[in-house]
Formats: sequence, structure tokens, C-alpha cells
Amino acid sequence: MRHLSHRARLRLHELEARYVPTFLGNQVFPLDNPWNQVIAAAPVAANSDAIINRILARNPARKLHADFGNPATDGALYGIPITVVDSTVPKVTVYVPDEGYPDESDLVQVPIPADAVIEGDGATGPADPGDRGDSHLLIYDRTANVLYELYQAVRPNETSFPYGGSNPSGLWGAYQISVWDLKVNSFRTIGATSADAAALPILPGLVRPDEALPVAEGGQGAIKHAIRMTVAQTRDMFVYPASHEAGSQSASDLPRMGERFRLKASFVIPTNWSPEAKAIAQAMKDYGLIVADNGSDMYFQGTPSTDWDMDEVLQIQQIGAASFEVVDLTPVVTGLSVVGGSASGGTTVIITGKNFSGAAGQLHVFFGAVEATSVTVVSESQVIAVTPAHASGVVDVRVRSGTNRTNTDGQQVFFGYGTSANTAADDFRFVRTTPPAGVAGHPFAVGAPAGRPGKVTLYDADRSVRFVAYPFGAAYKGGWRVAVGDVTGDGVADVVAVTASGAARARVIDGSTGAVTGPQLLGATGYTGPVFVAVGDVTGDGTADIALGTNQGGPLAQVFRGGTFQRIAAIRNTTSGFKGNTQVAIADVNGDTRADLVVTALYGAGTRVFGYNGTSIAPGSTPVRLFPIISLGGAYTKPAFVATGDVNGDGYADLVFGSAPAVAANVTVFSGKALAQTGAPVKLASFAPPAPGTATGVRVAVRDADGDGTADLLTSSGERVTAFKGGALSAAARPPLLFSFDPDPLTGGVWVG
Repeated sequence: MRHLSHRARLRLHELEARYVPTFLGNQVFPLDNPWNQVIAAAPVAANSDAIINRILARNPARKLHADFGNPATDGALYGIPITVVDSTVPKVTVYVPDEGYPDESDLVQVPIPADAVIEGDGATGPADPGDRGDSHLLIYDRTANVLYELYQAVRPNETSFPYGGSNPSGLWGAYQISVWDLKVNSFRTIGATSADAAALPILPGLVRPDEALPVAEGGQGAIKHAIRMTVAQTRDMFVYPASHEAGSQSASDLPRMGERFRLKASFVIPTNWSPEAKAIAQAMKDYGLIVADNGSDMYFQGTPSTDWDMDEVLQIQQIGAASFEVVDLTPVVTGLSVVGGSASGGTTVIITGKNFSGAAGQLHVFFGAVEATSVTVVSESQVIAVTPAHASGVVDVRVRSGTNRTNTDGQQVFFGYGTSANTAADDFRFVRTTPPAGVAGHPFAVGAPAGRPGKVTLYDADRSVRFVAYPFGAAYKGGWRVAVGDVTGDGVADVVAVTASGAARARVIDGSTGAVTGPQLLGATGYTGPVFVAVGDVTGDGTADIALGTNQGGPLAQVFRGGTFQRIAAIRNTTSGFKGNTQVAIADVNGDTRADLVVTALYGAGTRVFGYNGTSIAPGSTPVRLFPIISLGGAYTKPAFVATGDVNGDGYADLVFGSAPAVAANVTVFSGKALAQTGAPVKLASFAPPAPGTATGVRVAVRDADGDGTADLLTSSGERVTAFKGGALSAAARPPLLFSFDPDPLTGGVWVG
């Protein structure tokens, strides 16, 4: 049953192009276990130099030392042997004396064969207990992939333990028993020891010939895990993955149990070294060494094996202690793929940084104080998280590696690497996606023009297509006008599409599914002609309402309650001289947190603009004017396109107008604050879109296109959709361009909303 050297089978992990360490074809802990964590890019710990200097102060010539050998050439069993068993080996009782750690042991039967090998035995057979030292006994059950590790082990015919105490005749004995299921991430109770002082398993950190030797000699040519090491002195603390301390000093220049050392990247591995020496050195760069026990400084452990050529292995001992550093494995966030998203949650964010693996299933991402709804660890430097619902505003994105666990005193204590520090790189803005701000959210919609198949496309902020819908089938070619907002009340922005010509129709497209939902809002009115649409919460119930502009018997604006789609208001202007072309917009113009209604209609040779206080729009109520009627001149002698939203960031929705077809292309913005407070139309901006066309006019919308919390201007002029950055507008200059793209190979102009 003695086994000192084995070959391993490699397995490719699904998320990363690296291997899960194996032993006899079985995995040695999952890939996200700290033993299997790549730490090559981890920051250097603040006290690294002090720790290394203290080791050198004890011995300025201190070098790395391989604490194992070849029994055939050494004449001794040097190293920690592994005894391999299978399910046929019977389990026996192991006696744990009071001098040992019975309260900190797994008191189970262990499958120990009669010829099991104990650390410190002779090259050809058992040694006297008093000559064996720590006397570790490692039993690996290859059938169950379970590891049993014993400290101060004695055989049934040995009556005393190496470090004191009597062993009853006929029983195996040990000071401590630890059982490790290598199929899962397993740890000791915090504060309890294991067969190692740091409460760590031993086998996963041993250097073995089945890994380090080249493939031609039965190995795999690489070590893909951290390596166990000892130091002479440790602090009276431990750090994950260790959970037990053994020192009595508190000096910060002493390493803790579990401390991770790394061979510096600046150390150049000699090209003339043996393959096994190179493999060991590379593992110390990639995975590092974990302090697991007190002993000689810079000693690392392995299994004794006749497969070792120690002359080749010992080339590694040319590396001095000064070539090592201590690393800090606290998570670090260096960037976010998107810096803003809906306050309703559901935004996918790729977080880049360091130290994201090794959390053993306990990596958590927090947006402010709220945990992400899902987290996927892609690699040591990348995590994908989905945002939770959160109040609007800027929060820090924190990555926490670890969780609370119960210690031996029954207390809850944190166990893990810790939480990332706050930096400018981790700021994320949650953006309100429903009124009163008048900004329906990042998504925007594009409606096909007349003469083309009746397609409506919803785009996310990055201009990727969320869905394509045909509310009345591809055969409909009358053109669609669109608006975006959460009219169903589920927290997801929907699309309201209305016909641009022919029989008047209005439909809601569910933002989550892309399916048509709810009633046909205009019903069987018999009205034939253009319809205009806007959405916003005029009722103040948190769900966006729908405004439709038609010319049924003269200019008519109708408002439908979001969610129920019941009509709550119909505002008609039958004054002589109005020629129709009723357009609508909804946003909070007067700053009272309730969205207001803006209506435009053609009058004589120009466009008139009306504003109605949202609080007065209700069944049975007479809408109250918000400001005096505005008369638009200049480029607006023909029907103007209208949108509303707080594009200058002053808390009041502004009025945005786009010029009609066949006139000089123009966008004009008036201050909503000035209109609401003084009734005067104060112009904030007036500009022409880049390379405008005049055939279709300039259709306008207001959306937060870049996720910064301030509304931006969207225009569609001809076949292009263009976004201009909101904020500090200038009456003399065009706002900065955010993007401009052709959303579809469509001619005849598109509608944006």
C-alpha cells in the first residue's frame, strides 16, 4: 500500500485555460480553492520587505531548501510520504490521547493499512517513535477522494507517542486527526488545529514527482498549486486560508500562519536548470508558497520518492530569501465595463481587478450596501456581476472574498481575504429609469418609416439590439412613431408604438419579452391619420402614463394611465385657426416631482406650444395651464417635433423642438425652469445636427444615453440617429456628440423615442 510517486491526469477548467490539480486522476480541491489560486499579479504586501529582512537577519545567507529527497540515494526517508488506499481497506479506530488534541480532531475511523508509512520512518522500514519527529501519517482514499491526515501517529505495537503520552496496546494512535474531502472546498473550524499548525491540509501543498517531473519521465511538467513552506517564527495571527495561529509574538515583521510568499518576477529562472527545478520555481512565481508550520526558514516540503534525481531538484536551492516577497491577496477593483445602469437592477457589469479567485465559493460583490443578484468568477482578474435594484445615485462597487464562519468559541468571525478598498475606479451610478425626471432610461427605440416593413427596434445604451418587434406584422408599412418608458409597472422600460399614417393604432411592447401586450389604446375610433406619442408619470404612481396626440375633430391630446391603460384625460383645442398635427411630450417642467404634459399644434403659419400641470390631469378635472402659449417662429413655421427632459441638469424638464420636413434642419431647446417660473421662453441651445437632411425633419427625444444621470438629446435626421451630451448647454454652440449611427438599412427616415 505504500505510495510515494504517482502520475496525474489533467482536466481543463471551463472558465479558464488552466488545470485543476489532480492526484491519481482525482481533483485536489476545486479550482477556486486558495491552494489552486494564481497569485502572479497580486500586489506586494506593505510589510513584505520587513518580513524578508527579518528572515535574513536570522541568517543573511538563507536560501530556499527542498525538505524532501530520494530514499534510495539519501539512505533515509526524507519528506512527507503519502499512503494510498482504496475502498477495500478496512477502517480502524485511532486513539487520540489527552496530551494531543481530541477536542480539535475528527474522531472517525481511518482506513490505515498495516504497512502504512509514517513521516520519519527509515528508508527500509519503521523507525522508533522517539526518532520520527512530527510523525505525520497521510492516508489518501483514492476511491472516495478523501484525505486523512494524522499528527504524531504511532502504530499499534508502539506504546508511547513521540512527544509524550501512552498509546494503548493494539491501537493506532495520533495527537490529531483531520479529514479533508478533496471533492469540495473544506476548512477546519476557525481556531481548531489540523495535522498542521496552521489548520491547513498537507498533501495539497506537497511537491510531488508526478507533477514536477517532465512528461517523458512520468510527470506533467508543471505544478499548478501553491507549495507548503515553514518559517522559524510566526505572528500570533493567521490569514486565510489558515485558521489557526501558533506564534506568541505580535511584531508586524513576522509572517502569519497562511501568509503567501512569492518568487519575484524579476528572478530569471536559469535556462540550464533541470525541468523539475524549473517547474518548482515557476510554481513559486505563479502560485506561491503558503506558511503552514513553524520550522526552518524557507523550507518547502515534498514527498520522498525514488523518482527524484536530487542533484537536479537541488538546483532550486540557489535561490536566496531576498528573491522572495510577501503578497497581499485582498481583492482590488481597477475598472468596470459600464459605470451606470438602471435603478431597477439587472445591468451586467464586468469587474476587472486582482485577487478574485481563491475565495472557495465565497466571492461577493456589493453595489453600495446591496449584494449583486449574481456573481460569476471568470478569472483571477475578472468577475461578472448583475446589479441589484438600488436607489439612484453613485455607489462604490466592492468585492469581498470570504464570509463569516463560526469559531471554536461559537462566535461569528470573518474568514477570507477581505474586501476591496474604495477607489475612483469602482464608482457605479444607478440611474432612475422612470419619471419624474422625464428620462425613461438608457434604452431607446427606433421605428421604421412609411413604406418599409413595420418594425420597431429597442436598443440598449451601447446601441446593441435588445429586441425587434412587429406590432402589426411585417406586412404593415405605414410607419411607426415610438416612445420608451415603464408603462407596465414591472421596472423594465417598455416601448409604446403608434401608427404614422392610415388607421390610427397604438400598442405597448413589453420591454422584458418584446411581445405586444395590453389593449389597442385608440380602439375602434375610425380615425385615420397620424398619431404622436409620449410617456411619463403624470399620475405620480411610479408607473409611466401614455399621451397620444391625434386630430380627431381637431387637435386632441389623450392621456392613458400606465398599467391599466384606462383613459384619464382628453384635452381638445377647437379654437378657430388650429390645423392639427398634435404632438405631445411628458416630463416634470415645473419641478414638483410630477410629470407635466406639453402639447404642440399647428396654428396658421406657425407652431403653438401648450403646457399643462400634471397634478391637474385626472378624470373629471380641467387641466390647468402651466405657462402661456408659446408661438414658435423661424424654422418652426411648419409642424415641429417636440420632446421634454432635463437636459441642462437644473431639476426642471426643458422643451426640445426639432424642425419640420422641408425646412432648414434645426434643434432648439427652451428652459423649462424659466417657462414654469416666469412664463418667458428662454433659449438654452439652437443648432443643426451634423450633415442634416431636410426631407424628414429632425425628430427629437430625450434619454440618458451615456448613463451619467443627466438627460441627453437624441435626434433622427434622415436615416441616422445621433445623441448629444446633456449638461452645460450653449446657445451659440452644438452640444458635444455622444454617438451617431445608422440603426438600419432603411430609407425614408426613422423615428426615435
